[in-house]
Amino acid sequence: FLALHGGVGEDGTLQAALEVAGLPYNGCGPQASALCADKGDLAAALAARGVDGLAVPRQVALDRHDLLDLWRACADADGRRAAFAGLCARLDAPAVVLKPRADGCSTGVKLLRDGDGRPPTRPPTHPPAAAPGSPGGASSS
Repeated sequence: FLALHGGVGEDGTLQAALEVAGLPYNGCGPQASALCADKGDLAAALAARGVDGLAVPRQVALDRHDLLDLWRACADADGRRAAFAGLCARLDAPAVVLKPRADGCSTGVKLLRDGDGRPPTRPPTHPPAAAPGSPGGASSS
């Protein structure tokens, strides 16, 4: 019985190792687990399926350079408001959800409703979430 959360317990790594060892387990296989642990790839796969009644939020990929530019732009209140307005315009949404791309749980998820939130105290040092084919991202989900 798999009772792990995050990392190798969710991204297909453990499931693949169990399959190689010939050990039975419950839950999704390695490929489904890997797909579901990557928010950008999962959103692209769901959108491509075109399932009636399944809405996939609009997404904008942010890589490390984008995040550093965003962090620099947020040095003052006017910069924060402008950066937020720019993200909302790209997503055609009144709010933005920032989330790591490759973490299956809600660690690091931030809901931004306006541009007056405090900027990070230092530049980002790890990759964020992303849309397919890109190293980072944001969505209107």
